[in-house]
Amino acid sequence: MMKYYLMIDANRFYANAELIYRPDLRGKPIIVLSNGDSSIVALNRQASDLGFKRMSYYSEIKGLAEAKGVNVFSSNYSLYNSVSKAFMSVASEFANEQFIYSIDECWLTIDTLSESEIIEHAKIIRREIWRRTRVPVSIGIAKTMTLSKCASRLAKSNSDGVFLLIGPNRSLVDLSANDVWGIGVRRANQLEHSGVRTALALSKQCPTRIRKEFNIDVEKTVRELNNEPCFSWYESRPDKKQIFSTRTVSPRLAGLINVKRAACELLNLASLKARNQQSKIKTITVHIGTSSDTWKPYFKRNLHHFDYATSDLIILSKVVNFLVDSMYVPGTEISKVGVGFLALESKRNEQLDLFGTEDRDTFMGLFDQINRRFGKNTVFLANTGIDKAKVERQFLSKSPTTRWRDIVVVKA
Repeated sequence: MMKYYLMIDANRFYANAELIYRPDLRGKPIIVLSNGDSSIVALNRQASDLGFKRMSYYSEIKGLAEAKGVNVFSSNYSLYNSVSKAFMSVASEFANEQFIYSIDECWLTIDTLSESEIIEHAKIIRREIWRRTRVPVSIGIAKTMTLSKCASRLAKSNSDGVFLLIGPNRSLVDLSANDVWGIGVRRANQLEHSGVRTALALSKQCPTRIRKEFNIDVEKTVRELNNEPCFSWYESRPDKKQIFSTRTVSPRLAGLINVKRAACELLNLASLKARNQQSKIKTITVHIGTSSDTWKPYFKRNLHHFDYATSDLIILSKVVNFLVDSMYVPGTEISKVGVGFLALESKRNEQLDLFGTEDRDTFMGLFDQINRRFGKNTVFLANTGIDKAKVERQFLSKSPTTRWRDIVVVKA
């Protein structure tokens, strides 16, 4: 029997998770906002049909949303984590191997079924996840991880929510190169300059040439698009060598304290990515800038080298505040803020130094564990704004899976 990868992807996960305990809102438009209630990160089909888009600033569409009767929610990470665990648990019952890729995606591997049987099996999985958790999912089936990710995208437009993709075919023309797992925006732009715009065009490239122009991972991606298994979840992709977190702020930031808060929030996002891949930071950069249409526009960047690589958020935040202090011009309104790590070192290969500074690895581990368990910003550094939990989640839904007082009462 052939080994199949099944990519199970929860559809519009945050929005549909909100609907599970709010059946009164089914069929009505819903949008979910990012941390800080600043932009749309998820929306259901009804909201999409009204013209709302992901990553739109809430401040810009607030009036239209109210006029259209759109239901607005702040991100409720404790709820999403609970729903994710529930549907992942159901999915795990249908295969011997499961790899949880993200909060709304997982892979299963099955090597005991034929081509016709695997499709029916996927339909059963999909129905059972819906019956037991009310999470709608799409399932992509293929012989490689990359093709199964492509198939899961194509499955979203299939009436039965399942798509079997055996090797490169015309279906891949419906996906851009950017849609292919592991390519990303930057590489997709580079590929486009070479005339490679679709997943199908990428599959037709010479792997050896692609390796010379890019790297071995892109070569493996091309081979996987041609049914040649190269990736395994036991062999993870290389860690990122640089990490950036940037934001164009609306409304503009006035005052040094607000600019520092924005920079420290971006530091939180970037440092979590670094800790997730077991990396420590050797060089950090911060930039701030005004809009180009201001009277005296300016853009400043500064960086700091650490004697010893660190992942300690307290140490990093002190440096970020110092760098912002050195760049900020009083009286200006900042619209662009960014934090980046230019040099990362693997914690797994760390060489300890007798005279190195103490790094709070255990503390940061607990910090991340609490936020994973109870939702983002359950604990946070005060320099990102002490009123964060109160002000920035004004549309927060109840948490019936983690709070006794929020448990749904059913009256017979």
